[in-house]
Amino acid sequence: MKNRLCAKILVMVLLLLLVSSIMTSGMAVVLDWECERCGRVTPHTKKGIKTNEGSHLVIWVCNEWCGERITGGGERHTGGTADCDNPPICTICESPYGNALSHEWSEWRSNGSGKHTRVCGRDSSHTQTESCAGGEATCTARAVCTTCGAQYGEIAPNNHDIVNHDGKAPTCTEAGYADYATCTRAGCGYTTYQDLAAMNHDLEQHEAQAATCTKIGWDAYVTCKREGCKYTTYKELPIDPNNHDLVHHEAKAATCTEIGWNEYDTCSRCDYTTYVELPALGHDYQKTVVQPTCEKGGYIRYTCARCEDTYTENPGKKLLHWYGEWSPNGDGTHSAACRREGCKHTGKVECETFEYRLLFADAEDYAFELCPVCGEVSDGARLELVVEAAAKAEHLPQGELVLRLGDLQNGKRMLSVSFEYSGKLTRPTEPVQINIPAELLEGYALKLLDADGMETELPFAVTEDTTTFTLNFDAQDEIPVRTIHLIPIQ
Repeated sequence: MKNRLCAKILVMVLLLLLVSSIMTSGMAVVLDWECERCGRVTPHTKKGIKTNEGSHLVIWVCNEWCGERITGGGERHTGGTADCDNPPICTICESPYGNALSHEWSEWRSNGSGKHTRVCGRDSSHTQTESCAGGEATCTARAVCTTCGAQYGEIAPNNHDIVNHDGKAPTCTEAGYADYATCTRAGCGYTTYQDLAAMNHDLEQHEAQAATCTKIGWDAYVTCKREGCKYTTYKELPIDPNNHDLVHHEAKAATCTEIGWNEYDTCSRCDYTTYVELPALGHDYQKTVVQPTCEKGGYIRYTCARCEDTYTENPGKKLLHWYGEWSPNGDGTHSAACRREGCKHTGKVECETFEYRLLFADAEDYAFELCPVCGEVSDGARLELVVEAAAKAEHLPQGELVLRLGDLQNGKRMLSVSFEYSGKLTRPTEPVQINIPAELLEGYALKLLDADGMETELPFAVTEDTTTFTLNFDAQDEIPVRTIHLIPIQ
């Protein structure tokens, strides 16, 4: 009996060594051995029950008779193959374990149809396809996708690079053309050029006059009535010069406003004369455009090149001053220099301050006054201007966005948002979206601060490098500024 027990123990040790060898290879195990319960030599099947993420409990089951189970210790999952979407499956307990493989995407490549695709290097059946986007089509080229670099879409026939040209008025004998535009891009023949046909002469008939011994004559003739046109069929019939006692007269040049004449002769005996009047030349005005300044309106000045006579037209409005950042003067006012080139004006305006209160459960309230235009705080601090900030709304108020950020003397960080024109506050009439560099608000929660110290959570969103939130400037609220308390996130 003792020898039989020793033999059984030896067989079980050999079986365990064989099972361990087979399990490490990930193969199913079915072995014949003598069942300890029924004493029969029958096939036993190896099974597994998952115990945690990395291992399972080993169970041997008698297949034919008593169903006795012999349980082994925990062993690690084995076998199976992971792919891009699924982890491997243990071949013993049929449980997933480990992690799925990530996709190894290729570069985006154009499909030639306005889309681009990338392929997984692990499994070529895994693909992603998206529509091309970005770029702008012109009148000669299609848009270029910012992802795959391929052209897509259609040429935009109306997206020309326009240059305007002055027209030329037609005359009686020469054609002209109207004002027109052309596109400067190579290969684009776009033009609005239109010929204006010559007008032909506006003829006026003149009756014939016979020559006498004291006067010249002429046949019937025609002239053009249009100003500046000298067309005529006039032919002079000369008088007999022997009939006259000629007196010579010097010429006089015509001016812009007075007539003149060439040299001419008169007869002392009659009214014979060769006098020909030269009409006044009229002014030869040269156009000068005088640009507007902050304090004076612009206009067009016309000056005659011959007599310097001048007049103006098309008066325009003055530009007004365009101020830079407003700085406190320490006396309840703030100043700013005009940014327009050549203007040296500096504006000075009284500060419009608003009182706020910070409430603390374990300390006294902290009251302060703030001028949102120049950023001066009554406790000696000053909020700094954030020039990278931007506002977006369908109708923004007159002036510019003023967004200031900084710390009070007690260390609390504040953000003020307002609009100013010439140093004075203006008010939006609808909700305004504010965009500010995300790094300036990183690590903070935002709370709207009322004058009485009440604080309200202000939702915001972070997209790439920008933080965005929306402010409502209620018309019933007398304060045209929104002040925000920045709370550090623990």
